[in-house]
Amino acid sequence: MEKKAKILAGLMATLLLTSCSGNGDPAETGSSGGDGAEEKKLVVYTSESETRLDQVIPYFEEETGIEVELITGGLGELTKRLETEADDPNADIMMGSGVMNALNNAALFEEYVSPNNEYVSDAYKSNGVANPYVVGCSVLLVNTDLIGDIEVNGYMDLLNPELKGKIATADAASSSSAMEHVENILADFAPEGQAESEEGWQYIQDLLYNIDGCVLSSSSAVHKGVAEGEYAIGLTYESPSATYIHDGATNLEIVYMEEGVQSGPACVMLVKNAKHTENAKQFIDFCLSAEVQQRLVSEAASRPVRDDVELSEGMKPTSEIKLIELDEEYITAHLDEWKERWTDCVANVQ
Repeated sequence: MEKKAKILAGLMATLLLTSCSGNGDPAETGSSGGDGAEEKKLVVYTSESETRLDQVIPYFEEETGIEVELITGGLGELTKRLETEADDPNADIMMGSGVMNALNNAALFEEYVSPNNEYVSDAYKSNGVANPYVVGCSVLLVNTDLIGDIEVNGYMDLLNPELKGKIATADAASSSSAMEHVENILADFAPEGQAESEEGWQYIQDLLYNIDGCVLSSSSAVHKGVAEGEYAIGLTYESPSATYIHDGATNLEIVYMEEGVQSGPACVMLVKNAKHTENAKQFIDFCLSAEVQQRLVSEAASRPVRDDVELSEGMKPTSEIKLIELDEEYITAHLDEWKERWTDCVANVQ
């Protein structure tokens, strides 16, 4: 009996010491505990570019001491993974999703609105689930050495016979940036309140005839082809286009289509049932800080969501762009159909 009593007393003393040691700063505990303390770790699922990640992740780790584990992949792939792990998620943050994808999968995320949301432009404020941190838009990238005196202000100018074979686009059946141009075109040529029209599809067919087979296999091949002088014009997106100009290219110009430009933010979300919730909230706050926003502009040629951040060279102020809103629900419902129709239009040229 005496031996059992001594063992019991030892166990109670150990438990007491353990509970007392949990009263320190959560940032110093190094592991999750019953007192709610979090280990200094954050798991981020992301479809973001390496260029943007380089302007966020190492600085966040340095400032907070929180170690970030990055899991990269396509948006669809990562969303499926979150669905599979819903009851016990590995991720704390999803980074790079568009607003519609976030809303369509809202059950996977917790609502969180950063204090920095008050500095975000009204068009990109958080809806509770999706927290925009950069904005992307479709543009035309023009090589001024090759375009000569041909004026290009928008989509209709691309039908100029003098440009036949000098225009490049990626395959919208596999390239997100090319499909965004399809969505943009269909909205521009549709009657008000509609997402598509036969006029828009006829324009796409006419454009493909003028493109004359320059349908490339990847998004990057388009802007690289224009920058390297293979094509006079490319249907691409803003960030890589602005990067060339930021890096010193003097023979490139970004054109924001006069018919209207679709733009959409990339968002960061807090995963439901995340193991490092407070660290995740810190990360969202960090992404929306003025310092990080400016670095994303200056070093990654990204359009900010805050109005108090200076734009990169070559970028037109948002107030000077004719922005259009897309019907995301309609697009989601018809995306497969649009890919098939695009493929048929391409086949008609061959």
